[in-house]
Amino acid sequence: MSKDKCKEAVGLSEIGLGLEELIRRGARRVIQEAIEVELAELLEQFSNVKTLSGQRAVVRNGYLPERGC
Repeated sequence: MSKDKCKEAVGLSEIGLGLEELIRRGARRVIQEAIEVELAELLEQFSNVKTLSGQRAVVRNGYLPERGC
């Protein structure tokens, strides 16, 4: 599905929603994006911190392969 069609589908799904609900959804989206940016910056800042076994000490849960014992 192209980006334009995807945007149209999202737009169509929002038809009939009240202004308050649209504002809530927009605010949630902006907050989520801000959190993602902050998290990426934090992970970058601490990317050089390693455990005694040489693995990255600061990682995002569920985004890297499981660590061995």
